Amino acid sequence: MANINIDEILRRQMRLAQLEQNGIRSYIAPSLRQALADIRAILADVDNITSQRQLRQIERAIKDAIQGEQGWALLTDELQTLAERENQFMSTIVASGTVAADSEQVQQLAKNTMMILKSGDATRSGFWSDFVEQNLASQADNVNGIVRAGYANGLTGREMRGQISNLFDGMLMRHAEAIARTGYNHYSSVGRRAFADANKDIIAREVPITAMDSRVSNICLSIAARYGQRGWPIGENPIGNPPFHVNCRTTLAYLADGQRLVGTRAAVGDEAGQISASTTINQFVREQSDEWQDRLLGKRRAELFRQGKLSLKNLTDANLQPLTIDEILD
Repeated sequence: MANINIDEILRRQMRLAQLEQNGIRSYIAPSLRQALADIRAILADVDNITSQRQLRQIERAIKDAIQGEQGWALLTDELQTLAERENQFMSTIVASGTVAADSEQVQQLAKNTMMILKSGDATRSGFWSDFVEQNLASQADNVNGIVRAGYANGLTGREMRGQISNLFDGMLMRHAEAIARTGYNHYSSVGRRAFADANKDIIAREVPITAMDSRVSNICLSIAARYGQRGWPIGENPIGNPPFHVNCRTTLAYLADGQRLVGTRAAVGDEAGQISASTTINQFVREQSDEWQDRLLGKRRAELFRQGKLSLKNLTDANLQPLTIDEILD
């Protein structure tokens, strides 16, 4: 049985990154620009907000403008198509005899699969639509926070428009981009899982594949260190499915019995290059300079790693909850 060249999967991940950027540029950025234009128009004739009634009217109009953003619906359509393509992709690289799941299976899995995202001590969970709704609600809260502060402090409409424009260009765009990128990983994961579900008699193992560069998160470092090249038997997933956090780039590969990942893969350490598919995350990180390790882990954790007092798998607990330095050393 032919093995799987890991570079095929990583090239697919590079393509996914390009799709993310195109989706943000084509759907999310124009949608936010339109919402900003609508909000600026709402405030265009406002010299000052002089009453609670006027404030409430403006807040409702702003909320309606943000809820009317069309980009998220267009992006979701693209993500659903992506899930089906990922399902088809997996059927071309795994063992002969596998088949792609049918479209209905993919769509049902996408509809019913939650994202569970770690962030420090917090865990966010919900369906894709929940995260979109939360993002829109956060936009409205932040913009209306500026409007309420403007009312309290006697700001002019022009002053509020300036602050709101800065908000859209900065934090709101960053947050929307992060959710969009996370959505691409989520739907990619769903498509691949649909393939695995349709081939339970052939698929034997799941193997996590994480990025090897200085931007990889502590959560994904611990996954790579803990489960490495072997992963786990199908149906015995101990950690759930990607994405594991906002902006997560980790994916799962599916292997038939006897298959393994071979070839070389891209890595960005002190220098960019190709490394063997058998290289573990511990080997890769240990081969990098102290400065690179400091960027990856933070100075204190990097020192502990170099001293042999920190294993990368212990950056989190078994539930992927990040551990403090005191907890690591305990």
